[in-house]
Amino acid sequence: SLHLVARRRKELERVCGELRQHKNSTVKSWVCDLADKNERVRFLNEFTQTCPHLDVLINNAACQGPIGPLEVNDLEEWQNTLNLNLLAPVHICQQVLPLLKKAGAGVIINISGGGAAGPRPHFSAYASSKMALVRFSENLAEETRHFAIRVNCIAPGAMPTEMLKKVPVS
Repeated sequence: SLHLVARRRKELERVCGELRQHKNSTVKSWVCDLADKNERVRFLNEFTQTCPHLDVLINNAACQGPIGPLEVNDLEEWQNTLNLNLLAPVHICQQVLPLLKKAGAGVIINISGGGAAGPRPHFSAYASSKMALVRFSENLAEETRHFAIRVNCIAPGAMPTEMLKKVPVS
């Protein structure tokens, strides 16, 4: 079965409806704003208690954070960016590791992005959070190797999302 998590119920239900049209597909949806620690804790508790098995985790939630020169960035927006782009995936990985270990193997894929492979001026919060996610993924891969849990961080390039629409076109 496939489990999808998103903060907007309407969009989540639309995507789940499309996926359920495929033969033999079981899709479960979870409404949760992963940036909100309390919501994330609630979701993770429900998920780990009701899902006895997990094969693959894909952490894809992210935000651009403050855009512009560092000296005009709002520090609270920086903190929010680090929370969603780095700490939420760390927290989720931490909580689902027992399920993956119990399964005897598994895969964690963290979605990185622009800025992790090189400088990204005017997107310093985003780039810093994604570079930290890459290093976290490398460390977790080493920690879980002997459990047959593979951890990777990929940067798929620009995807047509709401987040991309916030990037100013130069």
